Amino acid sequence: MIDRGKNKTETTRPPAPRKPANSVSVATATQQSCPVCSNAHGVFKCSDFLQMSISDRIQGAEKKKICLNCLSKGHFSANCRSSGCERCQKKHNTLLHIEQHEITTTSQKGNEAPNNSVVTLCAKEEQPNLPTSAVVNVVRKPSKQIILSTAQVHIDDEDGIPQSCRLLLDPGSKSNIITDDLVRRLKLRCRKQNEFVTGINQVQTHIAKIVDVKITSMHTDYTANIVCLVLPNITERLPQLKLDKGLISLPEGLKLADPSFHEPGTIDLLVGAGLFWQLLCADSIKQQKGVPRLQNTLLGWIVGGELIDAASKKPSRFCGLITNTALQAQLERFWNQEESRETRNYTREEAECERQFMNTLKRDSDGKFIAALPQKSDVKLGESVSQAKRRLATLERRLKSNPQIKAEYAQFLQDYEQQGHMSLAPDVTSARTEDTFVLPHQPVIRPESITTKLRVVFDASAKISLGTSLNDKLLIGPNLQKDLFEIILRFRSHKVVLTADITAMFRQIRVREEDRGLQTIL
Repeated sequence: MIDRGKNKTETTRPPAPRKPANSVSVATATQQSCPVCSNAHGVFKCSDFLQMSISDRIQGAEKKKICLNCLSKGHFSANCRSSGCERCQKKHNTLLHIEQHEITTTSQKGNEAPNNSVVTLCAKEEQPNLPTSAVVNVVRKPSKQIILSTAQVHIDDEDGIPQSCRLLLDPGSKSNIITDDLVRRLKLRCRKQNEFVTGINQVQTHIAKIVDVKITSMHTDYTANIVCLVLPNITERLPQLKLDKGLISLPEGLKLADPSFHEPGTIDLLVGAGLFWQLLCADSIKQQKGVPRLQNTLLGWIVGGELIDAASKKPSRFCGLITNTALQAQLERFWNQEESRETRNYTREEAECERQFMNTLKRDSDGKFIAALPQKSDVKLGESVSQAKRRLATLERRLKSNPQIKAEYAQFLQDYEQQGHMSLAPDVTSARTEDTFVLPHQPVIRPESITTKLRVVFDASAKISLGTSLNDKLLIGPNLQKDLFEIILRFRSHKVVLTADITAMFRQIRVREEDRGLQTIL
């Protein structure tokens, strides 16, 4: 809001509210010069600064005369309006925070950290100052990781060509799950499903599609056909961090089901207990405590269990990757708030039309959609044959005087039949009137049209014996077109915009066989 009655000099800035300890701050800034290395990036993205020890960071910040709280030039921490450390709430940046309880010796200088201190950086949700991905110098503590068993297999796509994918073996799951992305890549045909899957803490996930999948081992001729639930995602990348393969004693020439089990990768498929126990073989290699077990399966040898890095029991410095997923999620929420979202409120008739459509839509063996005509239960149809005959006789007299229009009219209807969009119907006089509606038809001539100068229009608004028409019988669905404002914004988002028309688009959707009597012509 802009108050034009006040002068700019009269505006005052309200004091910044104190943020909770677990808040995440997102700020945007223009490209600036780093005060540490003078390159074109912020100090939070400076690898030279992040690789320094805490004491060197503090000394460097004081030497460059930058604020110890927000790490920017132009003021000092006493005058800084930014929030303080997210770990102790004091007036310094989180990257300059030293865990006091972990210091074992006391330095004579108050601004220096002892050499044998353990430095802990805030790599949790409460750290706002780390970038989404930053390489930092930290002290590694004893680590223990759980390795989940993965395998690489071949899955046949729509054309029967095997494609490689990575799966997770989960004996604790009752279902097999596949990602929606893999289904699209392989062009697999799904079937509609309406069920819920319950997970940890009774969290329910709705399943709308299932698909048949054929998997083949990469080492043997073993194949299996399984039914998978389709979900957008299964889990995060596994393993989360790259494992030290040298800690696992792998025998020479061992055929691993997943040769890249130690490298983080996307999971495309989850195999549940139904198939898991069929894959196990009698061979296994039990190793010492802290080393994962090796188990032979029909897909190859899998690795799974606990991995303890014995060398990490002695503190040693290493360069690791910190990924702040909370900051990424916060940025996504910011983008979502900036988007213009259109809320649709369906009327009772639109909601009923949508319900009938979702309950009856299916696909045939050729992949084409088959839909029912959404109908009103309280509208009855009367006798429609006599009116259609009168309209047809009038049309024939009109076409008799214009042979060229008559030939084009006949060709139009013949194209309908040749393309399979119209077929010969049984005798309509023997069918029930409520199941039949004979549509009158007439030509519409448009000489200025580039594509089709003559079109045949089927009159579904024609009133019959009971004073009702086919349009009165059918439900009107919701308007699926985007709001005009959103369409205009899309045209302003790109340099080049393409528009196109799909030929006979609605004729590609077949009408359910029991409803075809409502679209009969003479």
